[in-house]
Amino acid sequence: MEEGSENQTIKRIEAALARIDRASERIAASTCASDAPRLPQDAAMRRKVEQAMSELDILIAELER
Repeated sequence: MEEGSENQTIKRIEAALARIDRASERIAASTCASDAPRLPQDAAMRRKVEQAMSELDILIAELER
């Protein structure tokens, strides 16, 4: 992998990690904020985390090539 391409992939990994972090914080905050679960919002955040984690898997595989 070329250095420029590798740097771009690393930036995309960092962005995906930031999305996971933000979504995880929102899920934790909504869980702690009330006893009543906010299932639709939590489910949407979890899907975003799953998408970002899938993207990370792909990006890491690119780096390993």
